[in-house]
Amino acid sequence: LSVRQQFGFAYCLFNIGGANLKIKAQTRLVSTSRFAVIEPSADMATTTREERAQAAAMRSTSGDQGGENLDTINSVEIDMSLQKYVLIRAGNRHLVRGTSSAIYHKDAAGPCVAQLRSLGIDYNVLGGGRIAVEPDKKTMLVYGFSYGFPWENGISKHDVAAKLLNQKYPDWTINTSDEGY
Repeated sequence: LSVRQQFGFAYCLFNIGGANLKIKAQTRLVSTSRFAVIEPSADMATTTREERAQAAAMRSTSGDQGGENLDTINSVEIDMSLQKYVLIRAGNRHLVRGTSSAIYHKDAAGPCVAQLRSLGIDYNVLGGGRIAVEPDKKTMLVYGFSYGFPWENGISKHDVAAKLLNQKYPDWTINTSDEGY
């Protein structure tokens, strides 16, 4: 951990798994038993109004179509690193999608939403957060929230995501937390 200043803003630089992570000083680090998570200050939305509108436009379709095509879709698709993730309800199933390359949660949801739309399957992006994956320890932490896809009534469904992750990775330890961003 090092604290530096760039362009008049202080930031902390973390090295996690060989990758540098830069965090603005308005955030604070919250440590859990095995992970450190990042918690923004109350006035620090990381998405613009336009980006939140784009996420809202892709949040759901309505009706009851395409359920027979759901068998072709994996329940879990994630990267083996720190990533943004979304939980999607499609028909009577839940889907977890995460990617370390996502700048915004809509980027994590995008490919799955496009696939569901192309198959005519109705869906709802229930919310999002982050998944911290430590492959060498076989541990995951599902935590946080999404400005683009906020959880209904502010209540996360990380437990649903953790259950799906546990089905795909049965010999891993998977924890959840509502702390952090």
